[in-house]
Amino acid sequence: FLSDRLEETEAFKRAFLRQGHPDNQAFHHDLYRAVGRGSWWVMEQQPGPVNWAPWNPAPLPGMCRLWAWEAFAHGAECVSFFRWRQAPFAQEQFHAGLNLPDNQPDRAYLEVETLSHDLAALGSLGKATPAKVAIVYSYEAQWFLRTQPQGQNFSYIEQAFAIYRALRELGLDIDIVGPKSDLASYSLVIMPSMPYVPDELVRAIDYYRGLLLVMPRGGSRTKSHRIPDNLAPGPLAERLGIRITRAESFRNGAAVPVTYENESFSFDRWREFAIATSAEVVATSEDGHPALTKKEEAYYLAGFPDAGFLKKLLTRLVREAGLGADELPRGVRTRRRGGYRFVFNYGPEAVDVSSLLSGSPVVGTTLLEVGGLAVGRVGAD
Repeated sequence: FLSDRLEETEAFKRAFLRQGHPDNQAFHHDLYRAVGRGSWWVMEQQPGPVNWAPWNPAPLPGMCRLWAWEAFAHGAECVSFFRWRQAPFAQEQFHAGLNLPDNQPDRAYLEVETLSHDLAALGSLGKATPAKVAIVYSYEAQWFLRTQPQGQNFSYIEQAFAIYRALRELGLDIDIVGPKSDLASYSLVIMPSMPYVPDELVRAIDYYRGLLLVMPRGGSRTKSHRIPDNLAPGPLAERLGIRITRAESFRNGAAVPVTYENESFSFDRWREFAIATSAEVVATSEDGHPALTKKEEAYYLAGFPDAGFLKKLLTRLVREAGLGADELPRGVRTRRRGGYRFVFNYGPEAVDVSSLLSGSPVVGTTLLEVGGLAVGRVGAD
């Protein structure tokens, strides 16, 4: 997917060519765990080079084991590899298997063999550990914004993934939840652009007492795609303390400068202005319009933020919510499950992860090679 489905720099794509994006599969693991109400499998785990992408590089040694453990750390009940033997005929001859066409073990077979010993050593992991941070994901919102993007570069999935990535870079576990979910157990809830906010979610937000971040376009349409009588953000207006009368979209490279915590950032693609608000104005655009507002524990971001702005804001909210955050080394990611903290190195160089492990490592070492895995028992933190 890094080849043609993810917006990244060429330097980033070169660095992660044989590992994949550090957050792409994890994002989908958390999403489908929510869709499956906690139960989900990986049906076709890649065991080596595949044949269906525009380009098909060979994974680095250790990646098949790492990818499988990433899935288990996010709650997978099963990881099934496709396929058992590389086909010597027809259109999938270039798709690797656990075994070579002559039935001899390929590299992935040996990695899966190691994986089986890992699983036996750790024993039953139980269900995925509930997170303290939730992203509210709405397929309906994705359809709304595909129907009326009002700017060809406005992407719901890209925005949700950017939020997820920034949180993962801080070492956090994330739950992706649907619009009908109970939010009470979360310390921080983030709602990507959701034009229509269903009644169940409005009620959940009314009762929610943790930190809330609503992204632009939230509540800007009714179920039948009308502008609400009280304008955006419609049913969230009282909770957020704002009223929006104007929005604009613009091409990449025409960003609107924003000042936040004495640093310069920008809104790219989209921003809302002419905002009447009784809330605190936390950040402003260069032309004086509110860019970020706060009413009690609820924040509203009035534009599509650049990566630096989003990371800065989420770091603040994570700390304000009282959650521990580690600024992880490049390409390193973590997840907790069943009393363990798993540490994965997707990055292009070896890193020391001893500070991330609570207690003694069970698998791996503290100097984590590319494609490596370390596991520590989770302590009181």
